[in-house]
Amino acid sequence: MSIGPKSRPLNVLIAGAGVAGQALAFWLARGGHRVVVAERFPELRAYGAQVDLRGQGIDAADAMGLLGEFKNNLVDEPGVAFVNANGKPRATIMANTSGKGRQTLTSEYEIMRGDLVRILNDATRDHVEYRFGVSVAGFDQDDSQMTARFSDGTSEGFDLLVGADGQSSRIRRAFLPDGLDPYWRTGIHMAYWFVPLIASDDPLSATQYPRTGRKRTRS
Repeated sequence: MSIGPKSRPLNVLIAGAGVAGQALAFWLARGGHRVVVAERFPELRAYGAQVDLRGQGIDAADAMGLLGEFKNNLVDEPGVAFVNANGKPRATIMANTSGKGRQTLTSEYEIMRGDLVRILNDATRDHVEYRFGVSVAGFDQDDSQMTARFSDGTSEGFDLLVGADGQSSRIRRAFLPDGLDPYWRTGIHMAYWFVPLIASDDPLSATQYPRTGRKRTRS
């Protein structure tokens, strides 16, 4: 299947309604293409931990016209403090809010993943067809199109299939069954949980190293 520079608008299927899938859907729809996003969860997965928006990510958000919306949903984290066992700061690195130069450990644009995917969904749902509760179970392709087989038993032809279904992408494994393991095991284990802020909490992200080989962070 070939796609020339002056081809007709494409019929595109994106597997995964996360940050990458929705961002791509935004640009494809803006370019006049028909876009279907298949998400195996029954609704938008608007949750997750903090995301640092940096460098090209900031430029991309600005080009999408969404930077103002991102700014309205930023996490209040002015910097990061390294504290001792008593919570006393031993070193502090503040965010670079000058608009110039590189970001520090704390980005000027810190946003929760849930807010980020909601913003992208709000910007695309009137121009993109979202199908929740359905996944790409398999596909076949020839010189004219790709035919996707969905988990609900239906099938449909598309010009292009994009796997934006995460690190354990089923689409990637189907295309590259002998590809590299997507996980690089380092022996490091991390756990995240959410604790509501109270009035006396310092907005700085606090990091403590209780002992060699361990680290505790509060954001």
